[in-house]
Amino acid sequence: MGTANPDAAELLQHSRWVRELARRMARDASAADDLVQETWCAAFEDPPQDSGGAQRWLGKVLRNVAWKTRRAERRRRGREERAARAEAQDSTDELVARAELERELVAAVLAMEEPYRTTVLLRFFEELPPRVIARRMRVPVETVKTRLVRALARLRTRLEGARPDPRAWLILAAPVTHLHTAAPSLGALLMNAKLKLSLVAAAVLGVLGLRAVLDPGAPRAARRVVVGASAPVRPEERRRLDEGRAEPQETADEPTTEAGAGRESPTPVEGSSAGQPAAASAGTWLRGRVLDDGGRPLAGIPLGPRGRGEAGRAAGGGVLATSAADGSFRLAAPSTALTLVACDERFATILAGFVGPASTAGETIVVVAPSVALAGRVEDEQGEPLPDARLCVQTPSGFRARFAEIMDRSQAVERTADADEEGEFRLVDVPYVEGAILRVVHDGHASAEIPIGPASDENLLIVLPRVGAAEDVVAGIVLDEGGQPAVGARVAFGIDSQRTGRDGRFAFPLEDPQSLGARWGRVPDALVAVARGRMPGRFEPPRAADGSRAWPRFVTLQLGRPTLSIVGRVVDHEGRPVDGVQVWLADPSFFGAVDGELMQLENVLAGVKKSRARWNYVTTGGDGTFALEGLVERDYRLQAMDPDTLLRSESEPVPAGATGVRLCLPTDTLHARVAGRIVSNAGTPIGGVSIYPMCDAFETRIDGWVASTNHGKVKGTRTDRDGRFELRNVPRTLVYLRIDGEGILPLEYGRYVEGDERFVNTEVRALPTEGLDELVITVSRRAHFRLELADPDAADALALLDARGLPIELSVYDGDNRSEGMRQPIRDGRTQAIAAPDSGRMLVLYRDGIEVARRALELAPGELIHVRM
Repeated sequence: MGTANPDAAELLQHSRWVRELARRMARDASAADDLVQETWCAAFEDPPQDSGGAQRWLGKVLRNVAWKTRRAERRRRGREERAARAEAQDSTDELVARAELERELVAAVLAMEEPYRTTVLLRFFEELPPRVIARRMRVPVETVKTRLVRALARLRTRLEGARPDPRAWLILAAPVTHLHTAAPSLGALLMNAKLKLSLVAAAVLGVLGLRAVLDPGAPRAARRVVVGASAPVRPEERRRLDEGRAEPQETADEPTTEAGAGRESPTPVEGSSAGQPAAASAGTWLRGRVLDDGGRPLAGIPLGPRGRGEAGRAAGGGVLATSAADGSFRLAAPSTALTLVACDERFATILAGFVGPASTAGETIVVVAPSVALAGRVEDEQGEPLPDARLCVQTPSGFRARFAEIMDRSQAVERTADADEEGEFRLVDVPYVEGAILRVVHDGHASAEIPIGPASDENLLIVLPRVGAAEDVVAGIVLDEGGQPAVGARVAFGIDSQRTGRDGRFAFPLEDPQSLGARWGRVPDALVAVARGRMPGRFEPPRAADGSRAWPRFVTLQLGRPTLSIVGRVVDHEGRPVDGVQVWLADPSFFGAVDGELMQLENVLAGVKKSRARWNYVTTGGDGTFALEGLVERDYRLQAMDPDTLLRSESEPVPAGATGVRLCLPTDTLHARVAGRIVSNAGTPIGGVSIYPMCDAFETRIDGWVASTNHGKVKGTRTDRDGRFELRNVPRTLVYLRIDGEGILPLEYGRYVEGDERFVNTEVRALPTEGLDELVITVSRRAHFRLELADPDAADALALLDARGLPIELSVYDGDNRSEGMRQPIRDGRTQAIAAPDSGRMLVLYRDGIEVARRALELAPGELIHVRM
């Protein structure tokens, strides 16, 4: 790497490479020349800091110039299209002609011989990936792909024979392109089976690009795939990596995409770790492997800590390890928890490695895939931009089931973005995985699910039609206190919510199977409009004779006067003010979901940040005072908690608007000492596990149902080699002990005891009384199993029973997160590695909730048992 700024001669050595890259990214030679000229102007005005990184720097400049150019073109094209839209409406004759062509397409698909017809319908009607079709039809994946190629070729021949002039079919090109680029998957877009069937053939050709199939000379306007920025690994490079060899070195004479212009990767050395901190000499090493999205090991992948706000890019700390020929790596145990991601720009991290000081046993699996970039514009059907449209990359359902490894430390990397004021967005470092989608949502509009392709796509035009275009909707307007349209007010319809537009209007579909309310089985019973600092507007429709809600076509919601507050003080048992105590509403009113986050009504009215969306508390000052804002006219119960000990108290109902409220925190009701031992089911002491006090501080309730729980916890301790622990100043009530560690399943000792009849006759007991300092707590060691069925349709769920025949809890880990339940789903005939107590003895399979099979199971802590049935 050089240390001085490169001069003009050094930069011009890369002129051929820049020119070739521009040609790959531009639509024609003239546009490529413009890109090159702009790049060199920027290079000579502000050259890079070192000559060694000149080519990489030039690539970034070129990509930025290309992006700005495409954005300007999209804006110009949008203005021209909106100006010409009035003259471009389809006539009745054109609509009839299109319907006739769609009917011919349907007939052509349904007339195909087997097995081609079934293969096409499964791929494009059911939207199944080739691997799933292969399992269903019991043929190799390559056979499925071959059948698809032949089937589409026959379909194209049949269509061209029916109408020899390919231009006759171009009447379908615009709507088909719209379906593919601006709408969700077929299943989400089409509302009934008849409509699905009538458009399936059109969708088949849409996926291929109808213009390209029937008129190869026609230009592509929307969704122009640009191979260049963040391009995927070339096939020859992928083969070398699969074979465990380092990637080839670049030369200035070889034109490359960003895959070649990325950061340099250290040469992989088996069993070594690049850039290890000095602590490595202590001998505490963590092991792991890097795999691709198909479970194959990858060599030469540098790994580093993930930076906040970045998806799959290492920031700070540099490269900590590099994968060897078999994909393995090792690194020194860190002093604090960190998340490992790939530092190679050709790859995007799908599952990062979550490791910490206690991660000493087992492997850490990091999963990567070729990296692509997505960019474009989100607008409505009138061509107006949709600012703040939310975009999220989603991997296929059941993705982890592809892997035959224990992946408790593998954590999913989220990739999201919001469109800007022009409706434009950009997502880099997106993993290309078969079946992955880009989901796009915006309040008051239909959502979109766009398949992610193998190459970067920076010319997406995503059109989201307004929900109000449908007939079965409830629409309305929100007015402020003065009777003017309330811009940006939030309206909830059951659980789902949206913001009002510039005209203060909103619209919700009465029946939307994709809504949160429908998925959670909640029927909306009211419309609620809120804005910060104002009393909400509410409308409840009358009930019809059959008990259903009779929703009107239009509703006006009016915001009210300013909201109220409660002001008071927290004191201890001697009446002295207590500083730093958290105070919150114990029984707020539920509002709905805002950007996917459950929100309390009072939190929306108070304008709290999204991080406090569910549990919002204020902290007392030095004089113990507090003030709770955004309250409506009702009584509230208040809770106060010392965050240093979790000591809590709750008030009697207090009316909103009250002042001088006094909350007492009885600081004299603490256990001075709680001590004991942690042992296994066999009675063996377990050392090195963490134990700390914890509480269920706040519960989000929807109609009495607990939707989520926010916890409070304090720093605890770790057990010694004899399994012993000691804690100080533990509250007598409303807390439990959390015991956790990599080799065990978490236990919450003492939880659900107070006031919960379900746990009266269980072995779980409350914390010891004063003077009892030898508490023996039994935990289960963590074991793992993975199921694979010979017949994928034989079962769709499983459970595990202990020796007494009782169901036991099963867990699925996602780095530092865990989901648990008595049953786990089986997708496509297999599961990922499931964590279970070592007391599990019998595996039970279910199909549609009915037991279909049983099998004895012998689990072993620390091992992965593969079960095939």
